[in-house]
Amino acid sequence: RRQRQMCIRDRLAAILCVAATASAQTLIVVEEKPVLTNKKGAPILPQAGDMSIGISTTPFFTYLGNMFTRDGSNSAPTFSSLGAGLNMKFFTADNQAIRAGLTVNFGTDYYYGNPTSNTAAGATVTDRMEKSNQGFGINVGYEWRRGYGRLQGFYGAQLTASYNNVTTHYKYGNEMSATYPDPWTWNFNTDSQAQVSERTIDVKGSPVISVGVFGFVGVEYFFAPKMSVGGELGLGIAYVNQGESEYKTQYFDTASNSVKENTVKRHDSTTPTNGFNVRTAATGNIFLSFYF
Repeated sequence: RRQRQMCIRDRLAAILCVAATASAQTLIVVEEKPVLTNKKGAPILPQAGDMSIGISTTPFFTYLGNMFTRDGSNSAPTFSSLGAGLNMKFFTADNQAIRAGLTVNFGTDYYYGNPTSNTAAGATVTDRMEKSNQGFGINVGYEWRRGYGRLQGFYGAQLTASYNNVTTHYKYGNEMSATYPDPWTWNFNTDSQAQVSERTIDVKGSPVISVGVFGFVGVEYFFAPKMSVGGELGLGIAYVNQGESEYKTQYFDTASNSVKENTVKRHDSTTPTNGFNVRTAATGNIFLSFYF
């Protein structure tokens, strides 16, 4: 009888172990999330351990739109013209990622005007404005994601820092002299000519340095496995520092019978100076991302 009781007890213990094992296995299956795949079984959404590279598509849309303009001022996008630059992400979980971005903007634009010639009747000369831009920006942040199917929303926060500086140089077709102290000169702001006794020849812009904290929110649609198009907007607080720009002008001095130069420094009225600014920012524009 004692052996029979031990046998029954052993059977009950075995049944409980099997039930516990089945229950544990059931819990593991419940915790696993279904993976969204295409018809061929390829995962569509990013997963933990994946990385991504994103590029702004806004310059390309601008280029296509400008193809229908009549002034011909359209040039194909280059790396330096990519407004939001390059963005990278590393997924620490299926719905969380570390992100970093780099914006580079170095380039020179040329503008031309044709004022009346001082010396040749009925002829024109060429004035040129050369505007050079040097700038870059970086950002580092963290994002969370959620969504249904191919449409995914995301939000988070990031630190940003940027530097930008613009210099402008003017070259004129009509020279200043005792005979022509107020030559015909092209005004690039009004896109017209005028006779002036003093004109700008160089502008050394003051560097604009910005450091801030931004929150962002966006949406992303996966049109193919690990490929998406989306956009985002941000709101944050930034500290902007900018000094005085240097303006160099030329004029004809009748006392010395020669062309003289004058240099002044002043704040640009259209740009911020030192201080905190709450501002909205298109931190991502419209972007295209690839995951791997």
